[in-house]
Amino acid sequence: MLVTPERRRYIRTLGEWTRRDVAEQFGTRPGRLVWAVLQPVLAVAAYALIFGVIFSQSGGTLPYLSYLVAGVVVYRAVTGAFGSVSCISDRHDLLTKVAVPIEMIPISRTLANSVDTTIVAVGLIVVAVVQGVSISVTVVALPLILIVVTLFAAGVGVLLSTVQVFLPGLQHTTSFLGLALFFASPISYQPDQLPPELRWLNVVNPISVFIEAVRDVALRSEWPEPLFYLQASLTVLLLLGSIGYLRALRGRVVDLG
Repeated sequence: MLVTPERRRYIRTLGEWTRRDVAEQFGTRPGRLVWAVLQPVLAVAAYALIFGVIFSQSGGTLPYLSYLVAGVVVYRAVTGAFGSVSCISDRHDLLTKVAVPIEMIPISRTLANSVDTTIVAVGLIVVAVVQGVSISVTVVALPLILIVVTLFAAGVGVLLSTVQVFLPGLQHTTSFLGLALFFASPISYQPDQLPPELRWLNVVNPISVFIEAVRDVALRSEWPEPLFYLQASLTVLLLLGSIGYLRALRGRVVDLG
């Protein structure tokens, strides 16, 4: 596809906005960067204490901490989109000052959140090696899976930030939604621990599919199951559909934002 001067300008603008969002999220001071790294570490430590020690959950054939971190990688990537649900409303002034596609606002937030995803993914490999997990060639598929997860988060972010313009109270329900997704996904427990009548969630829940794909390539030395590729295709449709929906409503979004 031909990259026109206009598209190059869009790409530069997206890069600038992403760098700005990264600076807002992680800051330029060492203390804020350290805290950004410590946040997922403390979250995993809390999950490990609650579910691994108190509730005696296990990772089956995998060390529980590695099993848990693999789930947290995907969970934090997706729920990071919830934190930017009001980004279009918050940056309404950009819609009238800069002639760029409106979806770049939530997408830049998602790209900034991918820094956190990368940190946790690196932590997963470190924890797995320390726990004696054999890392094989299948780990080369991990970046591909994380790209798909990022695209999914972008689709969710674009959709939610669009709806939030019309339903301002939506941003107050995202914490509940994040909590519901945590317990509906096999992050701290094994998929077969769900009651038989609820195991269909492991198939239709993209987070569950992505988590198992991460565990397969990083911890089990296996390539992703076919279900992952199906969810990857649906992820592309979600992102394109969300962008199309936002573009169709741009005029109303600008008026209400």
